[in-house]
Amino acid sequence: MLAPGVLRMGIRLVRQLAIAIPVVIVLLWVLLPSDHFLRLWARFNLSPVIDPTLTTSQFYTSPVPYPVDTNKDVVLIVKSGYGTRHRLHGWLDLIQRGLHFDNFLFVADFDTDDLAMVDAKAEPVIVHNVANMTMHRVMAQLNIEEQKRYPRIEKYTTLEGALKHEYNTIAEKVAQEFGWEMDAMKFIPSLELAWTRYPKAKWYLLADDDTYLIRPSLEQFLGHLDSSKPLYVGNAVGAWNGRFAHGGSTIVVSRPALAQLFNGHPDVVQQAYVTSLTTLLGDHLVTKTFHRIGLYLKEGYSRFFNGEPPASTKIRHDRMCDPIISYHHIKDPEAMMAVHDVFGRATTPPRWLDTWRLKGAPTLQQLEKQPIIADWDHVGGLDEYTHSGRADTAEACMAKCTGKKWGACLAWTFIPETKVCNTSPWMIVGQTEVGRMTGVNTKLVRKLAKDCLSSMNKV
Repeated sequence: MLAPGVLRMGIRLVRQLAIAIPVVIVLLWVLLPSDHFLRLWARFNLSPVIDPTLTTSQFYTSPVPYPVDTNKDVVLIVKSGYGTRHRLHGWLDLIQRGLHFDNFLFVADFDTDDLAMVDAKAEPVIVHNVANMTMHRVMAQLNIEEQKRYPRIEKYTTLEGALKHEYNTIAEKVAQEFGWEMDAMKFIPSLELAWTRYPKAKWYLLADDDTYLIRPSLEQFLGHLDSSKPLYVGNAVGAWNGRFAHGGSTIVVSRPALAQLFNGHPDVVQQAYVTSLTTLLGDHLVTKTFHRIGLYLKEGYSRFFNGEPPASTKIRHDRMCDPIISYHHIKDPEAMMAVHDVFGRATTPPRWLDTWRLKGAPTLQQLEKQPIIADWDHVGGLDEYTHSGRADTAEACMAKCTGKKWGACLAWTFIPETKVCNTSPWMIVGQTEVGRMTGVNTKLVRKLAKDCLSSMNKV
Protein backbone atom coordinates (compact mmCIF):
# COMPACT_ATOMS: atom_id res chain seq x y z
CA MET A 1 0.00 0.00 0.00
CA LEU A 2 1.33 3.44 -0.99
CA ALA A 3 2.25 5.94 1.70
CA PRO A 4 -0.18 8.90 2.01
CA GLY A 5 2.49 11.37 0.81
CA VAL A 6 3.28 9.33 -2.30
CA LEU A 7 -0.42 8.93 -3.06
CA ARG A 8 -0.99 12.68 -2.77
CA MET A 9 1.98 13.35 -5.10
CA GLY A 10 0.56 10.87 -7.61
CA ILE A 11 -2.86 12.49 -7.54
CA ARG A 12 -1.28 15.94 -7.92
CA LEU A 13 0.79 14.73 -10.90
CA VAL A 14 -2.28 13.26 -12.62
CA ARG A 15 -4.14 16.56 -12.13
CA GLN A 16 -1.22 18.53 -13.55
CA LEU A 17 -0.98 16.24 -16.56
CA ALA A 18 -4.73 16.48 -17.09
CA ILE A 19 -4.28 20.23 -17.44
CA ALA A 20 -0.92 20.25 -19.22
CA ILE A 21 -1.65 17.70 -21.97
CA PRO A 22 -4.70 19.53 -23.41
CA VAL A 23 -2.81 22.83 -23.20
CA VAL A 24 0.15 21.35 -25.12
CA ILE A 25 -2.17 19.87 -27.74
CA VAL A 26 -3.94 23.22 -28.23
CA LEU A 27 -0.62 25.07 -28.46
CA LEU A 28 0.73 22.60 -31.01
CA TRP A 29 -2.46 22.86 -33.03
CA VAL A 30 -2.21 26.65 -33.05
CA LEU A 31 1.53 26.93 -33.67
CA LEU A 32 2.15 24.11 -36.15
CA PRO A 33 1.85 24.92 -39.87
CA SER A 34 -1.43 23.82 -41.40
CA ASP A 35 0.37 21.24 -43.55
CA HIS A 36 2.47 19.79 -40.70
CA PHE A 37 2.46 15.98 -40.61
CA LEU A 38 1.09 15.92 -37.03
CA ARG A 39 -1.93 17.93 -38.11
CA LEU A 40 -2.47 15.69 -41.14
CA TRP A 41 -2.11 12.55 -39.02
CA ALA A 42 -4.64 13.85 -36.49
CA ARG A 43 -7.14 14.88 -39.18
CA PHE A 44 -6.88 11.52 -40.95
CA ASN A 45 -7.53 9.57 -37.78
CA LEU A 46 -10.31 11.88 -36.62
CA SER A 47 -11.97 12.26 -40.04
CA PRO A 48 -14.82 9.82 -39.19
CA VAL A 49 -15.70 12.17 -36.32
CA ILE A 50 -14.93 15.65 -37.66
CA ASP A 51 -15.83 15.25 -41.34
CA PRO A 52 -19.52 15.60 -42.19
CA THR A 53 -21.33 12.99 -44.22
CA LEU A 54 -24.78 12.18 -45.54
CA THR A 55 -26.68 8.99 -45.02
CA THR A 56 -28.36 7.60 -48.09
CA SER A 57 -31.76 8.63 -46.75
CA GLN A 58 -30.52 12.16 -46.09
CA PHE A 59 -29.11 12.39 -49.59
CA TYR A 60 -32.52 11.75 -51.14
CA THR A 61 -34.32 14.14 -48.78
CA SER A 62 -36.20 16.91 -50.58
CA PRO A 63 -36.30 19.81 -50.66
CA VAL A 64 -32.55 20.25 -50.22
CA PRO A 65 -31.39 23.09 -47.93
CA TYR A 66 -29.18 24.74 -50.57
CA PRO A 67 -30.80 24.30 -54.01
CA VAL A 68 -28.39 24.27 -56.94
CA ASP A 69 -28.98 24.88 -60.63
CA THR A 70 -26.03 23.51 -62.62
CA ASN A 71 -26.85 25.97 -65.40
CA LYS A 72 -26.31 29.02 -63.20
CA ASP A 73 -24.45 28.05 -60.05
CA VAL A 74 -21.77 25.66 -61.30
CA VAL A 75 -18.68 26.07 -63.46
CA LEU A 76 -17.58 22.88 -65.18
CA ILE A 77 -13.91 22.59 -66.13
CA VAL A 78 -13.16 19.75 -68.55
CA LYS A 79 -9.43 18.98 -68.65
CA SER A 80 -7.99 17.46 -71.81
CA GLY A 81 -4.67 17.19 -73.66
CA TYR A 82 -3.36 17.11 -77.19
CA GLY A 83 -3.33 13.32 -77.21
CA THR A 84 -7.00 13.10 -76.19
CA ARG A 85 -8.38 16.22 -77.89
CA HIS A 86 -10.96 14.22 -79.85
CA ARG A 87 -12.87 13.61 -76.62
CA LEU A 88 -13.78 17.30 -76.34
CA HIS A 89 -16.19 16.99 -79.25
CA GLY A 90 -18.00 14.26 -77.31
CA TRP A 91 -18.11 16.42 -74.19
CA LEU A 92 -19.54 19.34 -76.13
CA ASP A 93 -22.23 17.03 -77.50
CA LEU A 94 -23.06 15.97 -73.95
CA ILE A 95 -23.38 19.56 -72.76
CA GLN A 96 -25.60 20.44 -75.69
CA ARG A 97 -27.75 17.31 -75.28
CA GLY A 98 -28.85 17.81 -71.74
CA LEU A 99 -26.03 17.91 -69.17
CA HIS A 100 -27.07 21.53 -68.49
CA PHE A 101 -23.82 23.37 -67.87
CA ASP A 102 -24.05 26.90 -69.26
CA ASN A 103 -20.75 27.85 -67.65
CA PHE A 104 -18.00 25.55 -68.83
CA LEU A 105 -14.33 25.74 -69.74
CA PHE A 106 -12.30 23.36 -71.87
CA VAL A 107 -8.66 23.40 -70.77
CA ALA A 108 -5.65 21.62 -72.23
CA ASP A 109 -1.98 21.89 -73.20
CA PHE A 110 -2.56 23.20 -76.73
CA ASP A 111 -4.46 25.88 -78.62
CA THR A 112 -7.43 24.81 -80.69
CA ASP A 113 -7.75 26.38 -84.03
CA ASP A 114 -8.17 22.96 -85.63
CA LEU A 115 -11.08 21.67 -83.51
CA ALA A 116 -13.64 24.12 -84.95
CA MET A 117 -16.17 23.64 -82.13
CA VAL A 118 -19.19 25.88 -81.58
CA ASP A 119 -21.65 26.03 -78.71
CA ALA A 120 -25.45 25.99 -78.78
CA LYS A 121 -25.44 29.69 -79.74
CA ALA A 122 -23.09 29.02 -82.67
CA GLU A 123 -20.28 30.79 -80.81
CA PRO A 124 -16.75 29.35 -81.09
CA VAL A 125 -15.72 27.14 -78.18
CA ILE A 126 -12.21 28.02 -77.03
CA VAL A 127 -9.86 25.47 -75.53
CA HIS A 128 -7.68 27.33 -73.04
CA ASN A 129 -4.02 26.39 -72.98
CA VAL A 130 -3.55 26.33 -69.22
CA ALA A 131 -0.22 24.51 -69.48
CA ASN A 132 1.03 27.62 -71.26
CA MET A 133 -0.28 29.69 -68.35
CA THR A 134 1.98 27.66 -66.09
CA MET A 135 4.95 28.21 -68.40
CA HIS A 136 4.48 31.98 -68.41
CA ARG A 137 4.25 32.09 -64.63
CA VAL A 138 7.32 29.99 -63.93
CA MET A 139 9.48 31.38 -66.74
CA ALA A 140 8.99 34.85 -65.31
CA GLN A 141 10.21 33.62 -61.93
CA LEU A 142 13.11 31.35 -62.94
CA ASN A 143 16.36 32.40 -64.57
CA ILE A 144 17.99 30.42 -67.39
CA GLU A 145 20.05 28.22 -65.09
CA GLU A 146 17.08 27.48 -62.82
CA GLN A 147 14.94 26.52 -65.80
CA LYS A 148 17.44 23.80 -66.72
CA ARG A 149 16.56 21.99 -63.49
CA TYR A 150 13.04 21.34 -64.76
CA PRO A 151 12.97 18.93 -67.75
CA ARG A 152 9.22 19.45 -68.01
CA ILE A 153 9.83 22.93 -69.41
CA GLU A 154 11.76 21.51 -72.36
CA LYS A 155 9.14 18.80 -72.96
CA TYR A 156 6.34 21.35 -73.13
CA THR A 157 8.44 23.63 -75.36
CA THR A 158 8.95 20.69 -77.73
CA LEU A 159 5.20 20.07 -77.87
CA GLU A 160 4.46 23.75 -78.41
CA GLY A 161 7.06 24.04 -81.18
CA ALA A 162 5.83 20.92 -82.96
CA LEU A 163 2.27 22.23 -82.98
CA LYS A 164 3.35 25.67 -84.11
CA HIS A 165 5.14 24.23 -87.14
CA GLU A 166 2.47 21.54 -87.72
CA TYR A 167 4.81 18.67 -86.99
CA ASN A 168 1.85 16.58 -85.91
CA THR A 169 3.75 13.29 -85.72
CA ILE A 170 6.23 14.78 -83.25
CA ALA A 171 3.40 16.38 -81.27
CA GLU A 172 1.56 13.07 -81.04
CA LYS A 173 4.72 11.34 -79.81
CA VAL A 174 5.38 13.97 -77.14
CA ALA A 175 1.74 13.82 -76.02
CA GLN A 176 1.86 10.04 -75.79
CA GLU A 177 5.14 9.92 -73.84
CA PHE A 178 4.78 12.97 -71.63
CA GLY A 179 1.07 13.76 -71.61
CA TRP A 180 0.78 12.84 -67.93
CA GLU A 181 3.49 15.41 -67.12
CA MET A 182 1.66 18.09 -69.08
CA ASP A 183 -1.48 17.10 -67.19
CA ALA A 184 0.11 17.81 -63.82
CA MET A 185 0.65 21.42 -64.89
CA LYS A 186 -3.04 22.04 -65.65
CA PHE A 187 -4.79 21.69 -62.29
CA ILE A 188 -3.88 24.95 -60.53
CA PRO A 189 -4.20 27.23 -63.59
CA SER A 190 -7.50 25.55 -64.51
CA LEU A 191 -8.97 26.45 -61.13
CA GLU A 192 -7.51 29.95 -61.28
CA LEU A 193 -8.89 30.53 -64.78
CA ALA A 194 -12.36 29.39 -63.69
CA TRP A 195 -12.18 31.61 -60.62
CA THR A 196 -11.14 34.60 -62.75
CA ARG A 197 -13.79 34.03 -65.44
CA TYR A 198 -16.66 33.13 -63.13
CA PRO A 199 -16.01 34.76 -59.71
CA LYS A 200 -19.69 34.62 -58.68
CA ALA A 201 -20.32 30.92 -59.22
CA LYS A 202 -21.15 28.80 -56.18
CA TRP A 203 -19.27 25.67 -57.22
CA TYR A 204 -16.32 24.75 -59.45
CA LEU A 205 -15.97 21.23 -60.83
CA LEU A 206 -12.75 19.94 -62.35
CA ALA A 207 -13.26 16.77 -64.41
CA ASP A 208 -11.24 14.77 -66.93
CA ASP A 209 -12.30 14.49 -70.55
CA ASP A 210 -13.09 10.81 -69.95
CA THR A 211 -15.31 11.47 -66.92
CA TYR A 212 -19.11 11.35 -67.07
CA LEU A 213 -21.16 13.34 -64.55
CA ILE A 214 -24.73 12.41 -63.64
CA ARG A 215 -26.48 15.75 -63.35
CA PRO A 216 -29.39 14.93 -60.97
CA SER A 217 -26.98 13.19 -58.57
CA LEU A 218 -24.65 16.17 -58.68
CA GLU A 219 -27.42 18.72 -58.11
CA GLN A 220 -28.90 16.73 -55.23
CA PHE A 221 -25.47 16.32 -53.64
CA LEU A 222 -24.49 19.99 -53.92
CA GLY A 223 -27.91 20.94 -52.60
CA HIS A 224 -26.89 19.52 -49.23
CA LEU A 225 -23.67 21.58 -49.01
CA ASP A 226 -23.40 25.19 -47.91
CA SER A 227 -21.56 26.94 -50.73
CA SER A 228 -20.87 29.95 -48.49
CA LYS A 229 -18.23 27.87 -46.68
CA PRO A 230 -14.78 26.92 -48.02
CA LEU A 231 -15.27 23.29 -49.10
CA TYR A 232 -13.14 20.82 -51.03
CA VAL A 233 -14.72 17.42 -51.68
CA GLY A 234 -14.38 14.38 -53.91
CA ASN A 235 -13.27 10.76 -53.95
CA ALA A 236 -10.62 10.54 -51.22
CA VAL A 237 -7.51 8.56 -52.16
CA GLY A 238 -3.86 8.51 -51.11
CA ALA A 239 -1.86 8.16 -47.91
CA TRP A 240 -2.82 9.81 -44.62
CA ASN A 241 -0.33 12.68 -45.09
CA GLY A 242 -1.75 13.70 -48.45
CA ARG A 243 -5.35 12.59 -48.90
CA PHE A 244 -6.66 14.13 -52.10
CA ALA A 245 -9.75 14.21 -54.27
CA HIS A 246 -9.17 11.91 -57.23
CA GLY A 247 -9.25 14.04 -60.35
CA GLY A 248 -10.87 11.41 -62.56
CA SER A 249 -13.78 11.12 -60.13
CA THR A 250 -14.21 14.94 -60.24
CA ILE A 251 -12.88 17.58 -57.85
CA VAL A 252 -15.51 19.86 -56.28
CA VAL A 253 -14.52 23.21 -54.75
CA SER A 254 -16.70 26.04 -53.39
CA ARG A 255 -16.27 29.74 -54.21
CA PRO A 256 -14.94 30.70 -50.73
CA ALA A 257 -12.26 27.99 -51.04
CA LEU A 258 -10.93 29.45 -54.29
CA ALA A 259 -11.28 32.99 -52.96
CA GLN A 260 -9.23 32.03 -49.92
CA LEU A 261 -6.52 30.58 -52.14
CA PHE A 262 -6.28 32.98 -55.07
CA ASN A 263 -7.17 36.22 -53.28
CA GLY A 264 -5.51 35.56 -49.96
CA HIS A 265 -2.35 33.56 -50.70
CA PRO A 266 -0.58 34.62 -53.91
CA ASP A 267 2.71 33.21 -52.57
CA VAL A 268 1.16 29.77 -52.12
CA VAL A 269 -0.31 29.93 -55.62
CA GLN A 270 3.04 30.88 -57.12
CA GLN A 271 4.77 28.03 -55.35
CA ALA A 272 2.10 25.64 -56.62
CA TYR A 273 2.86 26.68 -60.19
CA VAL A 274 6.55 25.92 -59.70
CA THR A 275 5.80 22.62 -57.95
CA SER A 276 3.66 21.56 -60.92
CA LEU A 277 6.92 21.23 -62.88
CA THR A 278 7.97 18.27 -60.73
CA THR A 279 4.88 16.80 -59.10
CA LEU A 280 3.70 13.38 -60.27
CA LEU A 281 -0.02 14.00 -59.78
CA GLY A 282 -1.82 17.27 -60.35
CA ASP A 283 -4.78 16.28 -58.17
CA HIS A 284 -2.35 15.59 -55.32
CA LEU A 285 -0.84 19.05 -55.85
CA VAL A 286 -4.31 20.56 -55.34
CA THR A 287 -4.64 19.02 -51.90
CA LYS A 288 -1.06 19.95 -50.88
CA THR A 289 -1.77 23.53 -51.96
CA PHE A 290 -5.00 23.66 -49.96
CA HIS A 291 -3.20 22.18 -46.95
CA ARG A 292 -0.87 25.18 -46.92
CA ILE A 293 -3.83 27.52 -46.37
CA GLY A 294 -5.59 25.30 -43.83
CA LEU A 295 -8.20 23.72 -46.10
CA TYR A 296 -8.65 19.95 -46.06
CA LEU A 297 -10.59 17.37 -48.04
CA LYS A 298 -13.97 16.45 -46.56
CA GLU A 299 -13.73 12.67 -46.76
CA GLY A 300 -17.24 11.89 -45.58
CA TYR A 301 -18.66 12.35 -49.08
CA SER A 302 -16.24 10.05 -50.91
CA ARG A 303 -18.64 7.16 -51.47
CA PHE A 304 -20.79 9.17 -53.87
CA PHE A 305 -17.90 9.58 -56.34
CA ASN A 306 -16.61 6.84 -58.61
CA GLY A 307 -13.28 6.68 -60.42
CA GLU A 308 -13.94 3.55 -62.48
CA PRO A 309 -15.45 2.97 -65.94
CA PRO A 310 -19.01 1.61 -66.01
CA ALA A 311 -17.97 -1.93 -66.98
CA SER A 312 -15.67 -2.30 -63.95
CA THR A 313 -17.48 -0.15 -61.39
CA LYS A 314 -17.57 -2.18 -58.17
CA ILE A 315 -21.13 -2.47 -56.89
CA ARG A 316 -20.61 -3.30 -53.22
CA HIS A 317 -23.13 -4.44 -50.65
CA ASP A 318 -22.65 -1.26 -48.59
CA ARG A 319 -23.09 1.10 -51.57
CA MET A 320 -25.74 -0.67 -53.59
CA CYS A 321 -28.44 1.92 -52.91
CA ASP A 322 -26.11 4.90 -52.55
CA PRO A 323 -26.39 7.51 -55.30
CA ILE A 324 -23.56 7.68 -57.83
CA ILE A 325 -22.22 10.93 -59.27
CA SER A 326 -19.49 9.98 -61.73
CA TYR A 327 -17.86 7.39 -63.99
CA HIS A 328 -14.29 7.57 -65.26
CA HIS A 329 -12.05 6.14 -67.99
CA ILE A 330 -14.73 6.37 -70.68
CA LYS A 331 -12.19 6.94 -73.42
CA ASP A 332 -14.40 6.70 -76.50
CA PRO A 333 -16.98 9.41 -77.34
CA GLU A 334 -19.43 6.74 -78.48
CA ALA A 335 -19.08 4.95 -75.15
CA MET A 336 -19.63 8.28 -73.39
CA MET A 337 -22.82 8.82 -75.36
CA ALA A 338 -23.98 5.28 -74.53
CA VAL A 339 -23.74 6.15 -70.83
CA HIS A 340 -25.59 9.39 -71.49
CA ASP A 341 -28.36 7.48 -73.29
CA VAL A 342 -29.03 5.65 -70.00
CA PHE A 343 -28.56 8.46 -67.47
CA GLY A 344 -28.96 11.64 -69.52
CA ARG A 345 -32.73 11.79 -69.03
CA ALA A 346 -32.69 10.78 -65.37
CA THR A 347 -34.73 13.07 -63.14
CA THR A 348 -33.69 11.48 -59.84
CA PRO A 349 -30.19 10.44 -58.75
CA PRO A 350 -29.35 6.92 -59.98
CA ARG A 351 -27.80 4.43 -57.55
CA TRP A 352 -24.67 2.34 -57.87
CA LEU A 353 -26.89 -0.65 -58.64
CA ASP A 354 -28.28 1.24 -61.63
CA THR A 355 -24.91 0.77 -63.32
CA TRP A 356 -26.38 -2.61 -64.25
CA ARG A 357 -28.76 -0.80 -66.60
CA LEU A 358 -25.89 -0.09 -69.02
CA LYS A 359 -25.83 -2.20 -72.13
CA GLY A 360 -23.52 -5.13 -72.68
CA ALA A 361 -24.16 -7.48 -69.79
CA PRO A 362 -26.95 -9.91 -68.95
CA THR A 363 -29.69 -8.49 -66.73
CA LEU A 364 -30.27 -9.77 -63.22
CA GLN A 365 -33.43 -11.47 -64.51
CA GLN A 366 -31.37 -13.29 -67.13
CA LEU A 367 -28.81 -14.30 -64.52
CA GLU A 368 -31.54 -15.79 -62.36
CA LYS A 369 -32.62 -17.98 -65.29
CA GLN A 370 -29.07 -18.70 -66.49
CA PRO A 371 -26.77 -18.44 -63.45
CA ILE A 372 -23.59 -19.44 -65.31
CA ILE A 373 -22.41 -17.13 -68.10
CA ALA A 374 -19.60 -18.18 -70.44
CA ASP A 375 -16.85 -15.88 -71.78
CA TRP A 376 -17.60 -13.06 -69.33
CA ASP A 377 -16.32 -11.83 -65.95
CA HIS A 378 -18.40 -10.27 -63.17
CA VAL A 379 -15.49 -10.07 -60.68
CA GLY A 380 -12.82 -8.05 -62.47
CA GLY A 381 -9.56 -7.08 -60.82
CA LEU A 382 -8.46 -8.92 -57.69
CA ASP A 383 -7.25 -7.34 -54.46
CA GLU A 384 -7.05 -8.03 -50.73
CA TYR A 385 -10.84 -8.26 -50.48
CA THR A 386 -11.25 -11.02 -53.07
CA HIS A 387 -10.69 -14.73 -52.47
CA SER A 388 -8.98 -17.11 -54.88
CA GLY A 389 -9.22 -20.87 -54.43
CA ARG A 390 -9.62 -24.07 -56.39
CA ALA A 391 -12.76 -25.64 -57.75
CA ASP A 392 -13.32 -28.53 -60.15
CA THR A 393 -16.31 -27.04 -61.94
CA ALA A 394 -18.13 -23.77 -62.48
CA GLU A 395 -21.00 -25.14 -60.36
CA ALA A 396 -18.59 -25.75 -57.48
CA CYS A 397 -17.21 -22.23 -57.80
CA MET A 398 -20.72 -20.81 -57.82
CA ALA A 399 -21.54 -22.79 -54.67
CA LYS A 400 -18.60 -21.15 -52.88
CA CYS A 401 -20.14 -17.76 -53.61
CA THR A 402 -23.78 -18.54 -52.95
CA GLY A 403 -23.31 -20.85 -49.97
CA LYS A 404 -23.71 -19.63 -46.39
CA LYS A 405 -19.96 -19.73 -45.78
CA TRP A 406 -19.48 -17.08 -48.45
CA GLY A 407 -22.44 -14.94 -47.46
CA ALA A 408 -20.69 -11.67 -48.36
CA CYS A 409 -19.88 -12.84 -51.89
CA LEU A 410 -21.67 -11.03 -54.71
CA ALA A 411 -19.90 -12.44 -57.77
CA TRP A 412 -17.68 -15.32 -58.84
CA THR A 413 -15.51 -16.23 -61.82
CA PHE A 414 -14.18 -19.67 -62.75
CA ILE A 415 -11.16 -20.29 -64.99
CA PRO A 416 -11.49 -23.86 -66.30
CA GLU A 417 -7.93 -24.03 -67.61
CA THR A 418 -6.39 -23.52 -64.17
CA LYS A 419 -9.34 -24.58 -61.99
CA VAL A 420 -9.12 -21.22 -60.18
CA CYS A 421 -12.25 -19.84 -58.53
CA ASN A 422 -12.33 -16.11 -57.73
CA THR A 423 -15.02 -14.69 -55.47
CA SER A 424 -15.57 -11.06 -54.53
CA PRO A 425 -17.67 -8.89 -52.18
CA TRP A 426 -18.71 -6.82 -55.19
CA MET A 427 -20.03 -7.37 -58.67
CA ILE A 428 -19.26 -5.53 -61.88
CA VAL A 429 -21.19 -5.27 -65.14
CA GLY A 430 -18.14 -6.87 -66.67
CA GLN A 431 -16.89 -7.49 -70.15
CA THR A 432 -15.94 -10.30 -72.51
CA GLU A 433 -13.28 -12.64 -71.10
CA VAL A 434 -12.91 -15.63 -73.40
CA GLY A 435 -12.50 -18.91 -71.54
CA ARG A 436 -13.95 -17.75 -68.23
CA MET A 437 -17.26 -18.62 -66.61
CA THR A 438 -18.96 -16.24 -64.23
CA GLY A 439 -22.09 -15.44 -62.28
CA VAL A 440 -23.72 -13.26 -59.64
CA ASN A 441 -25.23 -14.10 -56.26
CA THR A 442 -28.62 -12.82 -57.38
CA LYS A 443 -30.46 -13.86 -54.22
CA LEU A 444 -28.13 -11.78 -52.07
CA VAL A 445 -28.30 -8.87 -54.51
CA ARG A 446 -32.10 -8.90 -54.39
CA LYS A 447 -32.10 -9.09 -50.61
CA LEU A 448 -29.59 -6.27 -50.16
CA ALA A 449 -31.41 -4.03 -52.63
CA LYS A 450 -34.75 -4.70 -50.97
CA ASP A 451 -33.35 -4.03 -47.50
CA CYS A 452 -31.66 -0.74 -48.35
CA LEU A 453 -34.55 0.50 -50.44
CA SER A 454 -37.01 -0.40 -47.72
CA SER A 455 -34.95 1.49 -45.15
CA MET A 456 -35.37 4.63 -47.28
CA ASN A 457 -39.06 4.05 -47.90
CA LYS A 458 -38.20 3.79 -51.57
CA VAL A 459 -39.70 0.37 -52.33
